[in-house]
Amino acid sequence: MPRINRHCYTCGTGYYYCPNCEKAHQAGNETWHIMFHDENCRKIFDILQRHFTQEYTNEVAKEKLLECDLSNMENFKPKVLQHCKNILEYQSQTQVEKPNKSKRARSRKSEKTAEDEIVNATEEIAVTDDESPNV
Repeated sequence: MPRINRHCYTCGTGYYYCPNCEKAHQAGNETWHIMFHDENCRKIFDILQRHFTQEYTNEVAKEKLLECDLSNMENFKPKVLQHCKNILEYQSQTQVEKPNKSKRARSRKSEKTAEDEIVNATEEIAVTDDESPNV
């Protein structure tokens, strides 16, 4: 059994890969094995990187992450785990349910109503002044 000479950038799993060995190339190992122990970790890291550079929006990154195998997520490296959690916890505006009306909205409505009453009262006074006989 070959010794562990690399650790996955996504989850930290130790594995052996030699980019110079003919065996590695014959086995079909691609050059991304230099950084990742399997295709799933490579995909996850790629999604996070594209999200970080703003190539992917929160919605796109979340959709793509959910297509990956996240069963090993608790073993991800801390920064990778935090980035994944931030994306997965994201809720788009269409997903967020709007509450009936907040206190602030109700307060603004009552303020507008009070302002409208003052304006209406002022207009009534102006009208009655115009209708009053000149003395």
